[in-house]
Amino acid sequence: MPDIKFECPKCNQMIDAPEELAAQLIECPSCKETIEVPVRSRGAVLPKSQQPRRISPTSATVTNLLTKCPSCRAEVSTEAAACPKCGHQFKYAGGINLKDPVHVIGLIICALIVVGVAFYLFLILVVYH
Repeated sequence: MPDIKFECPKCNQMIDAPEELAAQLIECPSCKETIEVPVRSRGAVLPKSQQPRRISPTSATVTNLLTKCPSCRAEVSTEAAACPKCGHQFKYAGGINLKDPVHVIGLIICALIVVGVAFYLFLILVVYH
């Protein structure tokens, strides 16, 4: 199938997209702007009047975009509150999530610091006095 060739309206990067993506939202590989793939161009560069439009991130048409989870690097919907694979919370809701590896590592580090401070105080107060 022939590719659709067009320019990103923000950074003017030339983009080749498969025809299956026509009229769908994609992320520009250069500037990461969300743009709409034009309907068809049959291999030619589209004139400015038919260039894809920039889509604002707050637009109601922006759905099903994916992002990477910072904990496990899984593909997750930008609408998700937590990663379904590891439980990482994208929007802080308070509390500790023991399914999230970031929270578990943080708890271990805090526990080691508390034990270290307690041992240091024990040495100062009991051993050296």
